[in-house]
Amino acid sequence: MGLKRSFVLSAALLVFVAGSAFALTDADYKKLMKNEDFKAADAQLNVAWKLAKSRLTPAEFEALKADQKKWIASGRDTAAAAQIKEYEMEKADAYAAVTEERAAAITRNANVSYLKRNPNRIQGYYVRDDKDEPGTLQVFWEGPGAKTVRVSLNVVLDQGGGNVREGNLDGGGTLNGSSVTVADDEEPDAKLNIKFTGDAAEVTAPPEFYENGFVGQGVTVGGTYRRVTAK
Repeated sequence: MGLKRSFVLSAALLVFVAGSAFALTDADYKKLMKNEDFKAADAQLNVAWKLAKSRLTPAEFEALKADQKKWIASGRDTAAAAQIKEYEMEKADAYAAVTEERAAAITRNANVSYLKRNPNRIQGYYVRDDKDEPGTLQVFWEGPGAKTVRVSLNVVLDQGGGNVREGNLDGGGTLNGSSVTVADDEEPDAKLNIKFTGDAAEVTAPPEFYENGFVGQGVTVGGTYRRVTAK
């Protein structure tokens, strides 16, 4: 399973946040918005921004706005230029890619902050302590009486020399006692089993999860993930 890309504000909101630091001209932006991939990425960034505003602390959100100004002023253009050079991408496609990446990063940070501050029985942000193959697990649960669990898992295997492989799953399942079987939203055949005990989540994956190529070669997702809370 490849890496899934999940802030871009709309043009008006970007100008509101960054003022004259907005690198693209109105004409550039309008032209980019004719590209369906960029348009979709722009919408994803809007969603990420709203999520961040609702889930970050006021101080964190102010820091994010300051960082967004820097990204708009230079970070986005630098990243897009690198995409164009390395992958020979068209301008619109490169800006779409870096915008998706920005949206994904903001979404992840907002969710992690929220989960660390709001542990609730099984809900929380969990980390697998493996220096060679670190993994994270985000678990959302609506509270007593709720059966549906939402999970986002990410494992990274860095073999050096730019050879980075990942395992990802974003999906949901029905809680059965202290356990849940989670199926990926896009690949229903990709399933993980998770058992919660206190601040630990034990993840196991059936052989077919690996055999069907749902993760990069050599990547493992199983093991014990420990909950991390805000200090």
